Amino acid sequence: NVGGFCSPTFDSLIDRAMTMLAPTVADWQRPVRQLVADAPAIFLYGLTNAMVLHRRFEHTDIPPTSYWADVGRWSVRPGEQLPRDLAPDRE
Repeated sequence: NVGGFCSPTFDSLIDRAMTMLAPTVADWQRPVRQLVADAPAIFLYGLTNAMVLHRRFEHTDIPPTSYWADVGRWSVRPGEQLPRDLAPDRE
């Protein structure tokens, strides 16, 4: 956050999505929409980005207009999870 952008609404939406056990696409879209509505910057140009994902992941379509828009749909293929990929047991 080099520019010092501050939005309590955006912060709460992104924190909520990041801490949910099973966030939906809509849970990730809400903070993105808020960020667009807040318009913290006007981008004059965009750099070409390269993304590398392990082949264990599926549902990783990456739209060119918003690289993280569908991150809520990403998952690790069944049977290919590592211990860190599994949800913690809740008591």
